[in-house]
Amino acid sequence: MTIRVLLVDDSWEVRKRLRVLLLQEPDIELVGEAVSGEEALDMLQRLSVDVVVMDLNLPEISGIETAERILSDLPATKVVIVSMQSDPHYVKKSFRVGVTGYLLKDCAFEELVEAVHIVAGGGSYVSPEIEIGVP
Repeated sequence: MTIRVLLVDDSWEVRKRLRVLLLQEPDIELVGEAVSGEEALDMLQRLSVDVVVMDLNLPEISGIETAERILSDLPATKVVIVSMQSDPHYVKKSFRVGVTGYLLKDCAFEELVEAVHIVAGGGSYVSPEIEIGVP
């Protein structure tokens, strides 16, 4: 099964790095790239996407708000946040809106690929470096 991915980050350098890495995976198809939440939402109306890999800090609307809107309109689409923010508040807020993956931007490429596969298969993933606490 090919996993169709949309990459959303306002940094050209980050998108380039992730693009090069994702294109090496035989079962992942990069179907598009967006620089903002609004652009991602627009693209999702035209593209068939399994997983959105998205930054938390985006121009126009935040990654969390974008994820909430994506998951409201397209509940079968999975969202993985890739962020510099390791604060448990952001992680918990992301999962409350329906995000199923949260990684740190400095993660190893293998971790990103693993997270995409896990969420595409119906699971959830949080970088092991993030301490979210269990009530």
